[in-house]
Amino acid sequence: MKHYHPPNMGIMSGVSLVFIGTAPRVFLHQSTEQLSINGEAAWLGVLMNSLCSLIMMLIVLFLINKLGGDFLSVCNKLVGKRVSWIIQLFYSLIFLISAALLLRDYVESTKLSALHDANYQLITLVYGFTVMIAAYLRIEAIARAGCFVLPFILVGSILVTILLYPFYQIYQLLPLLGNGFKPLLISGFRGAGYNLLALLIVILAPSYQNVRTMKVCFLWGLGGSAALKLLYMLVFLLTFGVEVGMEKILPFFEMARLVFVNHYLQRIEAPFIIIWVMFGMLAIALSLYIAVYLARHILNLTILRPLIPLLSVLTIAISMLPENFDQVTKYEGLLLNAEAIGIYLIPLMLLVAYFIKGKDEKCSSE
Repeated sequence: MKHYHPPNMGIMSGVSLVFIGTAPRVFLHQSTEQLSINGEAAWLGVLMNSLCSLIMMLIVLFLINKLGGDFLSVCNKLVGKRVSWIIQLFYSLIFLISAALLLRDYVESTKLSALHDANYQLITLVYGFTVMIAAYLRIEAIARAGCFVLPFILVGSILVTILLYPFYQIYQLLPLLGNGFKPLLISGFRGAGYNLLALLIVILAPSYQNVRTMKVCFLWGLGGSAALKLLYMLVFLLTFGVEVGMEKILPFFEMARLVFVNHYLQRIEAPFIIIWVMFGMLAIALSLYIAVYLARHILNLTILRPLIPLLSVLTIAISMLPENFDQVTKYEGLLLNAEAIGIYLIPLMLLVAYFIKGKDEKCSSE
């Protein structure tokens, strides 16, 4: 079989992809859920799940450094082709469902923030078609678009943070442990599943020169994503506090609405809506692309693109299945449990398999 290899990409592209894959939910309702679970300690939960994600990614990098190849070849060497096939199918389904639920999240958020009277099915079709085009243009196009959008995201975040300074109340960060250590620990470990898409770097390992390059992508991509989430959570707490904050469905939108520069410059949240929708479409397209990439391996196909329209239609159909926003939240909770398996159980299983038999394997290249 003639294998498809993604194009060679540099550190900036890798950092951009990891950032896009792990940060899109910062603009959605997940921050409010984190606040309701951990109270004033919500920012510690964000920090904990980011550190857990980074540790697990470094474990996978350790295996690739020792055995060579990419994540899929490491699975083949350590657990055999049949188990590796099951692992690939698991990740492909997880990324596909994640793309569908994230699409529905952005559709609902668009209705709540900007297009109140629009039909959600029409918005879904528009967004879904955009995602399909982005995925069809493949990973390099998503990475380049991400490099274009990221400066606007970062500058906009810093701008809102500065302009909200008059609303800050430091005492709203106390007590530091919020609702207690136990919910903080549980949500901190469980929330690492939101960063599962960072695994794309090792899935697409042939695109990067060596393990050192992939490590830099993880450190800067996950680090930047964690910094953005941490900044938003701290500003959210400082501005609204726990009691008021739990009533906000879209934290970033609500924070941007508070900003008032002068009578001629109001409603600055409007351009931010465009930016976070662009960011969300790239994240959905990236999740869909990795699902397609894994599906191609599972089906042993030589080409990638014919699968993209098919799985794009499936993604749109799945996103329309929940009847309301409450069902979406429920399904996301179930997905998060499955993602925890993907980010903890499978890498640890591979690590154990390496220590049992993998030391006899030879590393083909760094």
